[in-house]
Amino acid sequence: MGMVKLEVQKERDTPLLCRKRVVLTAEYSGSTPSRLQFRKEIANKLSADESLVVVRHIYTRFGKQKCKLIAHVYSDEKNMKLYEDCSILKKHSPKKEEGKEGAAEEKAEAKKEEKKPEAKKEDKKQEAKKE
Repeated sequence: MGMVKLEVQKERDTPLLCRKRVVLTAEYSGSTPSRLQFRKEIANKLSADESLVVVRHIYTRFGKQKCKLIAHVYSDEKNMKLYEDCSILKKHSPKKEEGKEGAAEEKAEAKKEEKKPEAKKEDKKQEAKKE
């Protein structure tokens, strides 16, 4: 990863949700850094625990090596899991090769299971015609 320069634009504290919403601009060289790389940089910039930082949005500009980031910094893990969507939290977990293979197998199994009920419906239709 190249050098990332972060600048805080806005910071809003939300005590009821136990978090801080931060809007930042980032300048980088090369390709856009990953969500995990931005998470690490934001945690360093704000002196926060990396596991409590959630990068909500990354808005890139075509042809420019700048982007706008919106992140939530939580005070504890319990509230983070309570208020953040599961899909966003999954994006913050490091990718594993084993996990990808397992996910492909699960999808194949799910497709098989989907086909089985359809066959049962056809059998019922045929039985109804016979009667």
